[in-house]
Amino acid sequence: MKKTLILIIFILILPLANAQLIDYNNYNNLNLNFNLEGGFSIIPTGINSEIEDLEAFLTFFPQDDNQQKVLKINFYSQPISEIRQLGEEVKYYWKDPSTGDFIFGVDANLVVNNVLVIVDEKVPFPIEETIEEYTEPTEFIDITPEISAKAQELATGEDDLYEVAFKIATWVEQNIKYDLNTLTAETVQKSSWVLENKEGVCDELTNLFISMMRSLGIPARFVSGMAYTNIDHKWGPHGWAEVYFPGKGWVPFDVTYRQFGWLDPTHIKLKVSEDSGQSTARYSWKSHNTRIEGKEINITANVGAKGNKISPILFSIRLLVNKAGPGSYIPIEVEITNNYDYYFPTLFTVTKATELTEANSKAVLAKPEKTEKIFWITKIPENLEEGYIYISTIEVADNFHNNKSAEITYSRSFDTITLNDAEKLINASENEKKKIISKKLDLKCSVQLYSYVYENLTAECNLKNMGNINLKDIKTCYEEDCKTIELGIAQQKRILFDLELAKGQHNIEISSTFNNHKATETMSLKVLENPGLTIKDVSYPESINYKEEFNITLYLITESAVKDLNIKINDNNVINIPELEIAKTVVILANSEAFSGKDNFVLDLEFKDSNGIDYNITSSYPIEITNVPWYVKILDLLSF
Repeated sequence: MKKTLILIIFILILPLANAQLIDYNNYNNLNLNFNLEGGFSIIPTGINSEIEDLEAFLTFFPQDDNQQKVLKINFYSQPISEIRQLGEEVKYYWKDPSTGDFIFGVDANLVVNNVLVIVDEKVPFPIEETIEEYTEPTEFIDITPEISAKAQELATGEDDLYEVAFKIATWVEQNIKYDLNTLTAETVQKSSWVLENKEGVCDELTNLFISMMRSLGIPARFVSGMAYTNIDHKWGPHGWAEVYFPGKGWVPFDVTYRQFGWLDPTHIKLKVSEDSGQSTARYSWKSHNTRIEGKEINITANVGAKGNKISPILFSIRLLVNKAGPGSYIPIEVEITNNYDYYFPTLFTVTKATELTEANSKAVLAKPEKTEKIFWITKIPENLEEGYIYISTIEVADNFHNNKSAEITYSRSFDTITLNDAEKLINASENEKKKIISKKLDLKCSVQLYSYVYENLTAECNLKNMGNINLKDIKTCYEEDCKTIELGIAQQKRILFDLELAKGQHNIEISSTFNNHKATETMSLKVLENPGLTIKDVSYPESINYKEEFNITLYLITESAVKDLNIKINDNNVINIPELEIAKTVVILANSEAFSGKDNFVLDLEFKDSNGIDYNITSSYPIEITNVPWYVKILDLLSF
């Protein structure tokens, strides 16, 4: 019997490009020393140069936050200035400064935490609670139809805000090229430019992410700060985003660092704003034949002490095929278990493998107390020598530097696994994620509670897409008047209907239909010829002695608001009421002397409706004045 010698060769696979580098992701906090220093020169430009005073305003400096705690901070300048902190900025003030060089800055010692904002339940999408200032476009964070369309495409079918934010952040990171050579670019590009050119630096990737979020009605803001980069092992200026989750607060999203919902403890927050591209410092001065020349702002940081290491999430690796022939495709399964009762965003990277069919990193949003799977496919080399068995290690790591590995054995004597075979194995292993489709339309209409026959009447309706798919052909009708619109996710539009109504009470019904869904709004409207002001009751003594004081009490009611109501008695103004909406009791103090010689008195009401149209009501009431002296009676007859 002939014996065959089989050699077993262990193949050492070098780490893949983009495999994990040295960073501080796995520390719960860092004690950091921070310094920011800027400067300027006062330069004479002519004879009798002088400067009365000068102010420098620093807008970037660390403050207490849920992420960081400032232990010590010192603002300084040279020459010495008057220094005051004014809310979100610090003012340095020099009185009668000399020409020359000036510096100002801040030293700080702070503890920065490894931040994960706890989101322990699904926040429904689209959201209802919003913050308007962080949903509007700005100079650099613009919103174009192209930006909105891409955001709509990614959000379609999703009903979970965290999922939407995670998908958009992932898309931006994967589809917009980040070039470290442009890190020092001086001009920030708009989001629309970044989307069109598919490239940008950290500020610009963040701008685009924020624009896409805002286009869906989700509040998002820009954070300016600094962070550690493991490329040159230094801290540098950096920008990231925060997304507002109703009921939970602001959740950080760093698209550049692929930290979607958490931040490592090297991120020092210096300022939050609606837009990027804001200056670190600004100057104000009064001078003659003098100019100010600003200098570059330098920011540095270093680690004073490290906290404890953390290992927050469990995962395992399994190869769905353990033995394979040359050119085989091997499915890699990573199972992630989130034992916490809140969402946990993380990143997994294949650090050792043969040739991969896709990028070696994947971001994962682990749901509370759920187990999920992600997959890669690695390809075995084609050229295997006869009589050899090869063994290689496949390794996967999370972004907290935990790693798991498995071994693959391959040889020319084993069966080859095709790409189609590998994909079928993955399909059999994974539970396909199903989207929950929500078609919800919010219809709110309003009309005035009352109107006048001379007015042009209008009903206003606001329609908002509360579902998670684009709603097309929404038909909204009042009687035979119909209008058709389309609404993207979280979008809203206003529709107006002209009403032609006669005097009287009316019920207005407006309905919107799309597919087999219907929303209806019913309102009541009263059309009036006039405001409907009436004197409901008049109370006074019908017989009274001469020269006695008495009260005339009026009870007024109106169907609609009246303004500038003047009440006259016998052509004399006695009271003015600026506005009357429903009803009012008016008490007028009178003296019977003014009524002598008369057997009645006249009440005259002059007023305007809400549009300024004048009206008048006149009525008379009997009254008897007794015990009138004889000479008064003679005077009354003569005056008559």
